[in-house]
Amino acid sequence: FKFTLLAVLVLTLPFAVQCQTVTSFEGIDATMVSTPGYDVDPNGAVGTLQYMEWVNTFYQAYDKKSFAPVWSSPQTADTPWRASNMSNCYGAGGGDGVITFDRLASRWVIARRGTPSSNTYYYCIAVSNTDDLHSATLSWHTYQIALNSVLGRQLERRLLRELQSAGCG
Repeated sequence: FKFTLLAVLVLTLPFAVQCQTVTSFEGIDATMVSTPGYDVDPNGAVGTLQYMEWVNTFYQAYDKKSFAPVWSSPQTADTPWRASNMSNCYGAGGGDGVITFDRLASRWVIARRGTPSSNTYYYCIAVSNTDDLHSATLSWHTYQIALNSVLGRQLERRLLRELQSAGCG
Protein backbone atom coordinates (compact mmCIF):
# COMPACT_ATOMS: atom_id res chain seq x y z
CA PHE A 1 0.00 0.00 0.00
CA LYS A 2 2.78 2.45 0.84
CA PHE A 3 4.48 1.67 -2.47
CA THR A 4 1.25 2.25 -4.34
CA LEU A 5 0.67 5.58 -2.62
CA LEU A 6 4.26 6.63 -3.29
CA ALA A 7 3.95 5.54 -6.93
CA VAL A 8 0.76 7.58 -7.31
CA LEU A 9 2.45 10.65 -5.82
CA VAL A 10 5.50 10.27 -8.06
CA LEU A 11 3.38 9.70 -11.17
CA THR A 12 1.04 12.62 -10.52
CA LEU A 13 3.64 15.12 -9.33
CA PRO A 14 4.94 16.07 -12.81
CA PHE A 15 1.39 16.66 -14.00
CA ALA A 16 0.57 18.89 -11.03
CA VAL A 17 3.57 21.10 -11.83
CA GLN A 18 2.31 21.59 -15.39
CA CYS A 19 -1.08 22.96 -14.32
CA GLN A 20 -1.85 26.57 -15.08
CA THR A 21 -4.59 29.03 -14.28
CA VAL A 22 -7.33 29.39 -16.86
CA THR A 23 -7.48 32.95 -18.14
CA SER A 24 -10.29 34.64 -20.02
CA PHE A 25 -10.19 37.71 -22.22
CA GLU A 26 -12.58 40.02 -24.05
CA GLY A 27 -13.28 39.00 -27.63
CA ILE A 28 -15.16 40.99 -30.25
CA ASP A 29 -17.68 43.40 -28.74
CA ALA A 30 -20.13 45.88 -30.25
CA THR A 31 -17.71 48.81 -30.01
CA MET A 32 -15.21 47.07 -32.29
CA VAL A 33 -17.40 46.68 -35.37
CA SER A 34 -18.92 49.26 -37.67
CA THR A 35 -22.36 47.60 -37.81
CA PRO A 36 -23.12 45.93 -34.48
CA GLY A 37 -26.13 43.64 -34.52
CA TYR A 38 -28.70 42.71 -31.95
CA ASP A 39 -28.86 39.04 -32.92
CA VAL A 40 -25.28 38.00 -32.28
CA ASP A 41 -24.26 34.49 -33.23
CA PRO A 42 -20.75 34.12 -31.80
CA ASN A 43 -18.64 31.04 -32.31
CA GLY A 44 -14.97 30.25 -32.47
CA ALA A 45 -12.25 27.65 -32.62
CA VAL A 46 -8.89 27.00 -31.00
CA GLY A 47 -5.92 26.41 -33.29
CA THR A 48 -2.29 25.59 -32.63
CA LEU A 49 -1.25 29.24 -32.09
CA GLN A 50 -4.43 31.31 -31.99
CA TYR A 51 -8.10 31.38 -31.09
CA MET A 52 -10.38 32.76 -33.83
CA GLU A 53 -13.84 34.15 -33.09
CA TRP A 54 -16.75 34.92 -35.42
CA VAL A 55 -19.52 37.39 -34.48
CA ASN A 56 -22.23 38.22 -37.03
CA THR A 57 -20.26 39.50 -40.03
CA PHE A 58 -16.81 39.93 -38.47
CA TYR A 59 -14.00 37.71 -37.29
CA GLN A 60 -10.86 38.25 -35.23
CA ALA A 61 -8.03 36.03 -34.06
CA TYR A 62 -6.19 36.22 -30.75
CA ASP A 63 -2.77 34.89 -29.75
CA LYS A 64 -3.18 32.02 -27.29
CA LYS A 65 -0.28 33.12 -25.09
CA SER A 66 -0.59 36.92 -24.99
CA PHE A 67 -4.32 37.19 -25.88
CA ALA A 68 -3.37 40.06 -28.21
CA PRO A 69 -5.49 40.46 -31.35
CA VAL A 70 -3.84 39.25 -34.55
CA TRP A 71 -5.29 42.09 -36.65
CA SER A 72 -5.65 45.71 -35.50
CA SER A 73 -9.43 45.48 -35.91
CA PRO A 74 -11.91 42.68 -36.63
CA GLN A 75 -11.94 41.56 -40.26
CA THR A 76 -15.11 41.79 -42.32
CA ALA A 77 -16.59 38.37 -42.90
CA ASP A 78 -16.15 38.46 -46.65
CA THR A 79 -12.41 39.28 -46.61
CA PRO A 80 -11.18 35.90 -47.95
CA TRP A 81 -13.66 35.95 -50.85
CA ARG A 82 -13.02 39.60 -51.75
CA ALA A 83 -9.32 38.82 -52.12
CA SER A 84 -10.16 36.11 -54.67
CA ASN A 85 -12.95 38.15 -56.33
CA MET A 86 -15.74 35.67 -55.62
CA SER A 87 -18.59 38.17 -55.75
CA ASN A 88 -21.25 35.61 -54.79
CA CYS A 89 -19.62 35.38 -51.38
CA TYR A 90 -19.14 39.02 -50.46
CA GLY A 91 -21.35 41.97 -49.77
CA ALA A 92 -24.76 42.00 -48.14
CA GLY A 93 -26.49 38.83 -47.06
CA GLY A 94 -23.52 36.84 -45.85
CA GLY A 95 -23.70 36.31 -42.14
CA ASP A 96 -24.05 33.28 -39.89
CA GLY A 97 -20.49 32.10 -40.33
CA VAL A 98 -18.79 29.18 -38.67
CA ILE A 99 -15.10 28.91 -37.86
CA THR A 100 -13.36 25.59 -37.30
CA PHE A 101 -9.77 24.42 -37.07
CA ASP A 102 -8.80 21.24 -38.89
CA ARG A 103 -6.37 19.60 -36.48
CA LEU A 104 -5.25 16.95 -38.97
CA ALA A 105 -4.30 19.43 -41.69
CA SER A 106 -3.50 22.32 -39.29
CA ARG A 107 -5.68 24.71 -41.29
CA TRP A 108 -8.41 27.20 -40.47
CA VAL A 109 -11.79 26.80 -42.17
CA ILE A 110 -14.39 29.56 -42.44
CA ALA A 111 -17.82 28.77 -43.86
CA ARG A 112 -20.73 31.14 -44.37
CA ARG A 113 -23.79 31.65 -46.50
CA GLY A 114 -23.74 33.93 -49.49
CA THR A 115 -26.86 35.62 -50.81
CA PRO A 116 -25.75 37.99 -53.57
CA SER A 117 -29.33 38.63 -54.73
CA SER A 118 -32.88 37.68 -53.90
CA ASN A 119 -33.51 33.92 -54.14
CA THR A 120 -29.86 33.14 -54.93
CA TYR A 121 -27.98 31.03 -52.40
CA TYR A 122 -24.33 30.02 -52.08
CA TYR A 123 -22.29 28.23 -49.47
CA CYS A 124 -18.90 29.90 -49.16
CA ILE A 125 -15.84 28.10 -47.77
CA ALA A 126 -12.35 29.46 -47.12
CA VAL A 127 -9.39 27.29 -46.07
CA SER A 128 -6.17 28.88 -44.83
CA ASN A 129 -2.77 27.93 -46.24
CA THR A 130 -1.21 27.91 -42.76
CA ASP A 131 -2.14 27.43 -39.12
CA ASP A 132 -0.55 30.78 -38.21
CA LEU A 133 -2.98 33.63 -38.83
CA HIS A 134 -0.24 36.13 -38.01
CA SER A 135 1.98 34.84 -40.84
CA ALA A 136 2.94 37.28 -43.59
CA THR A 137 2.23 34.50 -46.09
CA LEU A 138 -1.34 33.87 -44.89
CA SER A 139 -3.74 33.34 -47.78
CA TRP A 140 -7.08 31.64 -48.25
CA HIS A 141 -8.21 28.98 -50.72
CA THR A 142 -11.81 30.00 -51.39
CA TYR A 143 -14.77 28.10 -52.77
CA GLN A 144 -18.37 28.98 -53.61
CA ILE A 145 -21.02 26.31 -53.98
CA ALA A 146 -24.29 27.21 -55.70
CA LEU A 147 -27.19 25.87 -53.65
CA ASN A 148 -30.19 26.80 -55.79
CA SER A 149 -30.20 23.48 -57.63
CA VAL A 150 -30.36 21.73 -54.26
CA LEU A 151 -32.60 24.13 -52.31
CA GLY A 152 -34.81 25.54 -55.03
CA ARG A 153 -35.60 29.17 -55.72
CA GLN A 154 -38.13 29.86 -52.98
CA LEU A 155 -36.14 28.69 -49.96
CA GLU A 156 -37.92 30.85 -47.38
CA ARG A 157 -41.40 29.75 -48.50
CA ARG A 158 -40.33 26.12 -48.63
CA LEU A 159 -38.87 26.24 -45.13
CA LEU A 160 -41.95 28.04 -43.81
CA ARG A 161 -44.22 25.34 -45.29
CA GLU A 162 -42.06 22.61 -43.73
CA LEU A 163 -42.11 24.33 -40.34
CA GLN A 164 -45.89 24.80 -40.50
CA SER A 165 -46.43 21.16 -41.44
CA ALA A 166 -44.32 20.18 -38.43
CA GLY A 167 -46.57 22.30 -36.20
CA CYS A 168 -44.00 25.05 -35.64
CA GLY A 169 -45.81 28.03 -37.06
